[in-house]
Amino acid sequence: MKRLRVLSLLPALLLASCSKVDYSGTYEFRLGKTDGSHLAVSATLTNDDYQVEGTKKMSITADLGAEMSPTAIIEQYGEEFPLLEPFIDIVTDEIAGIKEIPLYYSVLNQKDAKRGYKLSLGSDFAVQKVAELKEKYPIVKELLDLFDIDETRFRLEPEIVRYYVGAYVDSKTLTFEMPVSLEDLEMQKFWYGKSNKITNDYVSRLPGAQGDERFGTHPKVVTDVQGKVTSSEVEETNKLFEKEFSNTPIVDEGGNKIAVLAQDEVEGKKVLRCHLTSTDTEITYPHLVEGFVYTRVKYGKYEHKQAIKFKVSADGSAVVANNDKTGRDEGFIDDNDTEFRFIDTIQAPYEFRDFHTVNVGLTKI
Repeated sequence: MKRLRVLSLLPALLLASCSKVDYSGTYEFRLGKTDGSHLAVSATLTNDDYQVEGTKKMSITADLGAEMSPTAIIEQYGEEFPLLEPFIDIVTDEIAGIKEIPLYYSVLNQKDAKRGYKLSLGSDFAVQKVAELKEKYPIVKELLDLFDIDETRFRLEPEIVRYYVGAYVDSKTLTFEMPVSLEDLEMQKFWYGKSNKITNDYVSRLPGAQGDERFGTHPKVVTDVQGKVTSSEVEETNKLFEKEFSNTPIVDEGGNKIAVLAQDEVEGKKVLRCHLTSTDTEITYPHLVEGFVYTRVKYGKYEHKQAIKFKVSADGSAVVANNDKTGRDEGFIDDNDTEFRFIDTIQAPYEFRDFHTVNVGLTKI
């Protein structure tokens, strides 16, 4: 009985012992030549307390290449919002001279079998830098005031950082897990529940782990002994968000979106699916959908406004007949006896995919 009591204390003892491990020191990683394509990261963990309770000071220097550099990420906002170009130019010039970024960290009691204990990372550096820029450049202050943005908005708390990068540490290695491109970053953020595509709280609908355990995971794909995919959380996600991912609207006479279309396949045949945009709970099914869809014309543009009419079931199944053709000519016939080719009607939807990440292991020196 006493032995069982001792064994029951082992998990707590192990956690207590790991918390006493000294992870302080400098960790480095370098790849490639200094005069060509390369990646270089150096991080220093200290035992000095930071002002955020339970955290320690650290610093990092990094050269992540042309696409994932801070200047590349910031410049994309200049392309998207031309009004911000003067601000973007100033910021990119200023950060080009930054050699080291201060952060703070804490070691969590979440352990990865290969990479060690997960780190929680944060930084107030951007807050301090933006405050300096406001003092130095009046146009920066004007733009921030115009959009009612206070410099505290730039505080990178751990709850924000974890959507972008993961960190793990053991006695010899500090590992950063990061997406390899901006597109992969967007896919990662979607999987973690912070997407620009869907603004509401959708993460609970996603397959996979929930809560803190979700960070650091990827969508699972299961195959049989022949290598055939039997289940895929990527496919499941795209199916779950068929309505949100659709780029094929049906509009009324005034151009207001009343539904969206999607394409599926059942037993080798394409089928039409439809989702109403109305949130009216009093709608009865089958529901008549009548409006206009934009079909493809020359040069691949979907610009021809075509009347369309059919019934839709509560599960999103459109009640239309297949035109019994194959290949590029496969399509459907609506209640107006109008024939539509799928290829000319269904615009390519947004598509979620697994995101590619790289584990950058920094060795303690």
